[in-house]
Amino acid sequence: MRGSTGKAVYRILLLIACLNLIDMACTFYFLVNGIVEEANPLMRVAWEYSPAFFLGVKLLGSLLCIVIGKYIARMERVHRIVRVLSIGAVGIYSFILVLHVYVFVMI
Repeated sequence: MRGSTGKAVYRILLLIACLNLIDMACTFYFLVNGIVEEANPLMRVAWEYSPAFFLGVKLLGSLLCIVIGKYIARMERVHRIVRVLSIGAVGIYSFILVLHVYVFVMI
């Protein structure tokens, strides 16, 4: 079974890290201003615990994507499922960002 190169998957993980940071900024703005409620149950718990904790969890998620990506970048081949799951995460984050744009337009 052919896989992707580590560098290709690393670029996908960097994109996920960036999309996560954009999501963090938009969601934080919406939550602070009472525009929306957090839809992700885990992040809702983080927000209810503390907005700073929420930001920390989101930042840690992006940092983990970068660290794991750095490790994967050194691999000559990466299993296909890693690439598929990474691309799936990009798709989900892209959809979430479309929702954020919609909310910005509607306010």
